[in-house]
Amino acid sequence: NMSDSLPLVEQSLLAVNAADLTTQQSSELLIGTLAGFQAPAEEAARLLDVLNGVSNNAGASVSQLGEGFKILSPVAKTLGLSFEETAALLTPVVEVTRSGSESANALRTAISNLIKPTKERAALLEDELGIQLEVNGERRNTKDVLYDLIDATRGLDDNEKQRIATVIAGAEQMSRFLAVLNNAERSEEILKIAMESGGSALAEFQTKTESAEFALKQLNAAFTTAAATA
Repeated sequence: NMSDSLPLVEQSLLAVNAADLTTQQSSELLIGTLAGFQAPAEEAARLLDVLNGVSNNAGASVSQLGEGFKILSPVAKTLGLSFEETAALLTPVVEVTRSGSESANALRTAISNLIKPTKERAALLEDELGIQLEVNGERRNTKDVLYDLIDATRGLDDNEKQRIATVIAGAEQMSRFLAVLNNAERSEEILKIAMESGGSALAEFQTKTESAEFALKQLNAAFTTAAATA
């Protein structure tokens, strides 16, 4: 309805101006991601702030992050990941791959394999890495298993990490999932940035607007001076 669509329209226009997206890109990013997270339209502002705030402090654009968010959002919702936690997992991979879609597909594959692990994957997690998959006969939250996996691989050498990434994500996605395992500290940095990103999109829009007004005034002054001396 109209009251639901207004926040989306406002944030979509803000994304066009603050994040250099086209109107279509902005609309598809916000609508697709919110739908995946099953989040209300009112959450559009927080989503855009997270994407904008992180992109300002990372080697990933709003467009790249948004593409990744759209793909990853349904799985992120299943895991109970917030916008901020999703950004923290996705961004370090995008910084390596330079592709939001490739990064998100790799994460989606790995997470899906953790949700329903094969015997080989379960043996790796439980027997080798000491990660509990069940507590009192109940399956643990996959988000916690994923974070335990990242923690458990921090001190391992490159060969071991590659082997683990191959088992969990498959050979095709190994190199991308390896970026998750290799960048735990970066993820923590991104999470902090994302948590502190409130109002970033509007602030950037205002800065750009002021800069544009200043440039226009300078241009007008130049024309006036030129006209007076002609």
